[in-house]
Amino acid sequence: MNQNLLGYLLFAIIMAYIIIKVGYKCYKNGIVFIDTLIPDDPKFGLQINRLLLVGYYLTNIGYTVFSLSQWENIATTTELIEVLSIKSGIIIIGLSVLHYINIISLTIVLKNRTIKI
Repeated sequence: MNQNLLGYLLFAIIMAYIIIKVGYKCYKNGIVFIDTLIPDDPKFGLQINRLLLVGYYLTNIGYTVFSLSQWENIATTTELIEVLSIKSGIIIIGLSVLHYINIISLTIVLKNRTIKI
């Protein structure tokens, strides 16, 4: 089997698992933060949470597909493991950065409660 095809398959499986698992956790646990921001309208908070989940999925799936298109030719199993590690690591670090940006944004909004939604 071609090393690139094996790499694509493994990368797609790993990223699908990470994207779905992290997205589900953020969706389930994120409603608490949304309800803190919008305590008067829980339906609106739920819709915002769903919108954030869709945006999360679209961003990650788009970057994963873009990442697949940028692969170089893989000749050995060692190169395959290296490319999988680097590509997966970049996406995971990107997720972490986006998560911390969201937490910082929520903290700023909660401190400045004068903003009405």
